[in-house]
Parts: sequence; structure tokens; C-alpha cells
Amino acid sequence: MRILRTALSMLTCLPAGRNFVPGEEEIRRTPFCFPLIGMMIGLLLALAGAGLQRIFPPFVCAAVLTFLSEVPTRAFHLDGLADTADGFLSSRNRERTLEIMHDSRIGTMGVLGIAGWSLIKFAVFAVLPRDLIPAALFFMSLNGRCAMVYHLMFCPYARKEGLGRLVFERKPVAGMILAMLCSFGLAGAVFPLPYLAMPPAVLLFALLWSLYCRHKIGGGTGDTLGAAEEWSELLTLLVLAALTRGYLRVRSAACRQRLLCSPTRTPRIHESFRSCGITVFSPESCIRAIWSGSISRNVRRTGSPSISASTISPS
Repeated sequence: MRILRTALSMLTCLPAGRNFVPGEEEIRRTPFCFPLIGMMIGLLLALAGAGLQRIFPPFVCAAVLTFLSEVPTRAFHLDGLADTADGFLSSRNRERTLEIMHDSRIGTMGVLGIAGWSLIKFAVFAVLPRDLIPAALFFMSLNGRCAMVYHLMFCPYARKEGLGRLVFERKPVAGMILAMLCSFGLAGAVFPLPYLAMPPAVLLFALLWSLYCRHKIGGGTGDTLGAAEEWSELLTLLVLAALTRGYLRVRSAACRQRLLCSPTRTPRIHESFRSCGITVFSPESCIRAIWSGSISRNVRRTGSPSISASTISPS
């Protein structure tokens, strides 16, 4: 229980208890609880997202969610993303890069990184279907914390001293197993089969990010850990947006084909309309005409109202 409270105090601004001071051994074991913290934050964000959609229009809701996603952590990981951008994009040697990352001031590249992060997250929230927003909030939080465990597993600590040494020096094997079970298992339980590409994408990104950090500065730091979390959240949202767009296009094409191929099933209704002087067309011909852009509607002032199209004939 104290390990969970330690992880809660490290990764969030949520209260972990009065006068709670974790020990070094508890800090070393916290990566096991990172996926649990991710699910906790994700659940809070999912509930908030479901409520905000009932109040605000889509674009306003997307902006609020972009800001709200950093509230539980007080933008702690976003600061790591900015420091990492300043250091890695400075084109300096290893020692100077680590010095830049340790500096609390944010440079141009850090501002650029935060701006890009904000724009991408806002854009994805704005285009995702409303029903998918709560699940997107939950899984982006979960996958972000799982990516932190993967980064700790694949990467050594780059500095000689620092608080990050406590979480980097012990490989979180149990934490990685739990992270994969939560990420893969919940995705398979909630989403259709194509969406199972999301957890492997996050795992692959964490591996590549760790290899790049090894090449750049000889390992990872607290800043690269925060950057891994933020980029994994964005990756989760981008994969969801891409798969959802493709999934909807496939379903739309299948539905369109089914409509075009289905026979008319209501001849008696058609005869009733014709007896009243109203010309009725079959669903297939109407759909073809609408998609071809050639349908026109005319209301005849003399006689009964009718619908006519120049390129189709009534059924």
C-alpha cells in the first residue's frame, strides 16, 4: 500500500496522505504501480470527458480536455518533454546536453515541443467521435505510464547521481509484465481487433526511444521518462484517430454496398403511393442518383406532388 501511495505522490498531485514520506526502497519499487496510477488518472479523465461533452461543443471540449489532461500531474511530465527537447535539439555533446536538460529554464525548442504537443492533442480530440473520447482519455493515460515502465526496463540511468537513479537502477520486470497485461488486455476487451495495434505501437516506441536516449546521452533521465510518457499519450491518440478513420471508412463502404445490392422490400407501400399520384423510386436508384449528384426534386403545382429524376426511372 505504501508503494502505491509513493507512486501516487511521485506521478500526480493527488493527496497520498498527511505527513507521508516515502523511503528509498519504496521509491525503487514504485514502477510496479505506474500502470495502476495510469488507470486511476485515466478513469478520472474519462469521467470528466464524458461530462464535458454534454456541456461544451466539440472544439471547446477538445481545448478543455487538452488542458485538463495535465492537471492531475501539474504538467510534471510535460516539463520533462520541454527539457528533453531543449537538450536533444541543441546539437551539443553529451555533457552539455545533460546540463541543458538540468536547467529549469525552458528554451525555444522546449516551447516548440509544448506547442506541437498541444496542437496535436487538441486536433485529435476535436476529430475523434464523441463515443470514443472517454476511452481515448483512459488508454492514453494508461499507455503513457506503461511507456514509462518500458523506458525504465530498456534504459540505464544517464547521470551519476540524482533522484532518478532510484527508479532506474532496478529493472521493473514485474512492472513490465503488469503494464503489458493491463495495456494489451484492456485494449482487447474494449476495442475491436484492429485497435490491438495500439499497445504494440507504444511498446515499440518505448524501445526505439530508449535506444535513441542511449545513443544521445548514454541512458535515460527523469526528463526522458516524462517525454516518453507524453509522446506515448500522443501516439495512442494518433493511432486511435487513424484506426477509427479507417474503420469508419470500411464500415461505410460495406453499408453502401449492402444498400445498393438490397432488393426493394416494400412493393405494397409503393403501390399505395402510386395510387395517390405520387411517383416513388426504389431505394437503390435513389441512392445511386444522390451519390451521382443528378437527383432533382420538383413539386408540380398541377396535380399531386411527385419526385422526379432525370437519370433514373421509377421502380
